[in-house]
Amino acid sequence: MEMIKEIFEDTVNDRYIFVTYSEDGEVSGLNYQQGISCGINYDYFVNCRKLTEIYKALSLYRDSECKRILFRESIKLFEKLF
Repeated sequence: MEMIKEIFEDTVNDRYIFVTYSEDGEVSGLNYQQGISCGINYDYFVNCRKLTEIYKALSLYRDSECKRILFRESIKLFEKLF
């Protein structure tokens, strides 16, 4: 099963968001790197299990703009919890 990977630049929060999708286009993994000025560290493509679970619990909407909002909200909740 081939995974599709994507990086979003979140300049508002100074971070890169690393997303892994399954073949059917569903988010299967999520992680982030705080600090854009450092350049992209591709080691963050290793999915954070807890952050991915938070995202999946929050993901009630499926359009692409809502996904970006959910990525940010998931990270915010993850940082508060851990």
